[in-house]
Amino acid sequence: MKFGALVNAKKIALAYEFQLVDSLPLESHDAKVDIILTLGKIF
Repeated sequence: MKFGALVNAKKIALAYEFQLVDSLPLESHDAKVDIILTLGKIF
């Protein structure tokens, strides 16, 4: 079962802006996030 499959909650990631990239390779165990929070912005 995938992470969060039974939970209807927003997934939020914390990051520094220099860590953001346009794309990453995805694997079957990766979970997409709904919101990314940095010190200065919300994505």
